Amino acid sequence: MTRQIGLIILLVALVAILAAILFPVFAQAKNAAKSSSHSTWLSAEDSMLKSDEAPLHYASRQPGAERSVLRAATLQVQVESLEKAETKIKQSIADHGGYIDHEEGTDLAGDNPVMRLTIRVPEKSFDPELSEFEALGRRTEKSIFATDLTEQILDAEAQVKQAEQDQYPPEQLAQLRSGRDQIAGQVTMSSIDLTLEQRPTMATAAAANASWGSDAWNSAVGSAMGAFRVIGTIFIWLFVYSPLWLVPGLIALYVRRHWKRSQALA
Repeated sequence: MTRQIGLIILLVALVAILAAILFPVFAQAKNAAKSSSHSTWLSAEDSMLKSDEAPLHYASRQPGAERSVLRAATLQVQVESLEKAETKIKQSIADHGGYIDHEEGTDLAGDNPVMRLTIRVPEKSFDPELSEFEALGRRTEKSIFATDLTEQILDAEAQVKQAEQDQYPPEQLAQLRSGRDQIAGQVTMSSIDLTLEQRPTMATAAAANASWGSDAWNSAVGSAMGAFRVIGTIFIWLFVYSPLWLVPGLIALYVRRHWKRSQALA
């Protein structure tokens, strides 16, 4: 028994000695492999930056690089004459090479006509057009939105070049080119949502001021009639549901009086 214990202790000691010798070797090999993979990744990244496709992406991230930005604006203007403003707008759009994508008018024959237009103009004409629209009258609302599509355009261009190098089938190549052209086409035309409101005339304002008394009377009468309707509705509901609350109420009243009478006699 003592001999077996001694052999076990000897084996444990040998294992410990081998582990102490081999552990530093394995650790050094692991660190060397890690540094090698890291240097390989850096060299691969450098080679990508030096390749023919990389300068597009790399340049787009540099300060001062030209960006492909899609802009859109929402503008609301109050004008003296809606018809004259409409004529000027359409002439300006034609001069700048744009077009009207959607047009809608409300109350055009009334006292408060309103016209809403969705206008597409070349990106280079976005700011001049916006300034001309604001000069039509009194600006009441304005907002401008911008979306940077540079990375999307460069990614689409890189995919097309890679597909051309790999000799993709014509159908797939045509689909990639169509997607690229569609994204690139978005930044060529900007969008302006324009709302034109005609200012109230003096006659309209005077008529509105003259009718304030009758308007107030009609409003008060309408409110009173609404209150009477509510009260009448409550009474009708109480009458319809009277069997549910009247009979129990009468029974409770009879029981209460009978109890008081018995208490008085006692």
